[in-house]
Amino acid sequence: MRRLGILPFFLIPAVIPLLFYVLPAGSSTGSTRVRYDVVARGFQIGKAVTSVGVSGEEGQKVIRFVNKTDVDASFLWVRCSIHSSELATVKGGKLTCYSRQEINKGVSLSVTGKLEDDSFRFDVRENGGKRSIVIPNSSYEHTTMECPEALMDFKPDGTRTVRILDTEYMEVVERNYRLVRECSYKVNGKEYHCRIVDFKDPHKSCRRWIGVDHDAVIVFRQDGKSSNGSYSVRATALEQI
Repeated sequence: MRRLGILPFFLIPAVIPLLFYVLPAGSSTGSTRVRYDVVARGFQIGKAVTSVGVSGEEGQKVIRFVNKTDVDASFLWVRCSIHSSELATVKGGKLTCYSRQEINKGVSLSVTGKLEDDSFRFDVRENGGKRSIVIPNSSYEHTTMECPEALMDFKPDGTRTVRILDTEYMEVVERNYRLVRECSYKVNGKEYHCRIVDFKDPHKSCRRWIGVDHDAVIVFRQDGKSSNGSYSVRATALEQI
């Protein structure tokens, strides 16, 4: 299922999620905010801010994710303005609610999603049209909101393949992961331990610098490419709020 609409090579929803909480039993709750610069063809073309808050409901951890992205680019061959916001709720380790609002070149896109019994349902509105997409839970192992590569165990050869529900394209894809190496990444003068992981699926190919800090899984940097070009998203500030 292709996503509705045609977006440029520096589309940022492809980068999200940039921050996710993974809290074991007994962990303290809290919130983390990360700010990013968006770079394409050597130019800074936008910014993104991602926040995650954690609470408890009915004895389960509830994680609420919020992302806001603003991109304004002008090159000789293209002009583009994208403004988007994304929200998600994960309860008991499962994505239960999702929404995305986006304006691209003046065209509005609205996506809402909800876990319903044994499936996840997306309702999409664009250009006055409406459609629904229903994905059986049994067809995927994780969603893109969970960044499973941050903590997954890789095979001895450093690879792993996972069935992922891609919330951007609203379909299940087979994503191939490869652990490159363990390293550190500096944000505002502070070093953070992370792992570099490559992944590829039918829609995108990316390299992520991803780690855990204060129980939050954080993408410190992501370099990606598609048939339309390449981009880089880099963390510039990280704070507990």
